[in-house]
Amino acid sequence: MKEKLELLALRDNIESAFKSMIKSGRPDILDEDNNNLLPQLYVDLIDGDYYLKQALDENHVIFKGRRGTGKSTIFLQAENSLSQSKSTLAVYINLQSCYEEIRPTNTSEENTKLNIYNVYLKFFNQILMRIEDKCKSIFKDRNIDKLFREIHDGEYIDSEFQRTMQITTNNTNNKSISLSANNDKKVQGALTISNVQSSEKQHSTQELRIFSINTILTKMKKILEKHSVKKVYLFLDDFSELDYNSQKLIIDSLIAPIISSYNDTFIVKLAAYPYRIYLGTIDSSKIIPCALDFYDVYEKTSLNYSDVEFSSIDFIKRTIKKRITVYTSGQLDADRADYLLRDSL
Repeated sequence: MKEKLELLALRDNIESAFKSMIKSGRPDILDEDNNNLLPQLYVDLIDGDYYLKQALDENHVIFKGRRGTGKSTIFLQAENSLSQSKSTLAVYINLQSCYEEIRPTNTSEENTKLNIYNVYLKFFNQILMRIEDKCKSIFKDRNIDKLFREIHDGEYIDSEFQRTMQITTNNTNNKSISLSANNDKKVQGALTISNVQSSEKQHSTQELRIFSINTILTKMKKILEKHSVKKVYLFLDDFSELDYNSQKLIIDSLIAPIISSYNDTFIVKLAAYPYRIYLGTIDSSKIIPCALDFYDVYEKTSLNYSDVEFSSIDFIKRTIKKRITVYTSGQLDADRADYLLRDSL
């Protein structure tokens, strides 16, 4: 009878734990009193916190894994660990949430190209705002206020991007004029439309660089050094939830310039799905891939598929045990629960 009651209690607490984990689509890190539970709940795929250490080292890393493999959990735990250091700035950014805040609801066919550029500007500003808020939470400095005010005012918009915007605007206007031409100018109108299409096609193949990111980073680095901040970690989550054009924006306008500049202050950690990643011209040797799917994780240390299954099951058991202990405030012995479950099967 006693063992049956323990099993029932175990079942209820497991259900409660799993409801907490899936209610928001990301790891549950707060209890009812808004206390951070992630440090207590975190379980690494490999003993010794191997994957957490990949998120904490000073290399650029791309974490690849399907939905639910723990990418966000690793990022949030790394951010929590780094927040203990005054010399490090950790910025967690959910790229999908950023984009959803400025996603256009309706665009006319004539202005599609121009609207895309405007969306890109707003999207990039959203990311910069996240960094600005994090800086201001750590220190106060008039120079950082001045820098971000200049960014928001468009002072650091790349000159090539400005020319592209101007040409796109002109092309859109020319197209409108061409369509309203008189009948005796049909041939001329057709040539004008052809030129517009050719010009827009040419610009669509260029790498899109909205801001002079290296100028911004250099100025920001000087301000951070004055406040003894030596490293800035950018944890960019849900990259693969973006469409191709938005992925291209993030890579070409932010990540590629950071990596190619050899700027040792800013460190990029990217979370994405396998086979749904645009990396543009980034040298693959400069951003380390880190696979999180069970088979990719455990096949290197396993002799056969049975060993992979055993390691995967062991990780799930360790995760459930940890949650049982935390969510029941230690009232249930996780090892005892494991024994009761195996005995009842």
